[in-house]
Amino acid sequence: APACVAHAIQYLWSTTITSTTVKLMWAGVPTTSTGLTVYYKTPTAITWIAATGGSNLATTTTEFTVPSLTSNTAYQFKITSAGVSTCDSVVISASTLAI
Repeated sequence: APACVAHAIQYLWSTTITSTTVKLMWAGVPTTSTGLTVYYKTPTAITWIAATGGSNLATTTTEFTVPSLTSNTAYQFKITSAGVSTCDSVVISASTLAI
């Protein structure tokens, strides 16, 4: 929704990647945000999964390592900002390393 432009995280990228984790970093948390939740899924999956320990993060948080992923697998990630509107960041892709 166009209304989400002002209420979504503006930048999202991945940094450190291992066989079972992907570290996400972000910037541009909206001032209207009341909490952040990290979601992931495989590209073909329909349902987004809230990352363990990644729900309702403080709006001052700028990084989170998504745990318990499967090795050698492609994933998509997004962060949802709650508040005036619940809005999604852009979706980024990253693949875990092979063991």
